[in-house]
Amino acid sequence: PASWVAGETHMAAAEPQRTAAQRTAALEHLVNEQLKSDLQQVLERRDALYERIAHCLELRNNMTMLLDEQLHSLKTKVNLGCDFYVDASIPDTSWVYVSVGLGFHAQACDTSRP
Repeated sequence: PASWVAGETHMAAAEPQRTAAQRTAALEHLVNEQLKSDLQQVLERRDALYERIAHCLELRNNMTMLLDEQLHSLKTKVNLGCDFYVDASIPDTSWVYVSVGLGFHAQACDTSRP
């Protein structure tokens, strides 16, 4: 934030005897110690958000495919973790359960099917 730069400016005004090299070293320390770690945290949060968005888009695409192709059953592969996939058979696609977090699941159904 701007407060860091303002703090450095204020410190520079309070200590006129500091040399340019000392002020430069202080700014380099700020960039290397604080700003880089803040940037890393922001990038990690961004990546987590992008991953969540990708999962939501995948769910939307799968639901659209189920409705458009009017599939009543489905064979697929399920990732158990570490890219270990197993075959799965879904005998009835009229009900879909979506994990909404904290151990809760939302149940969705297609009311247009008989």
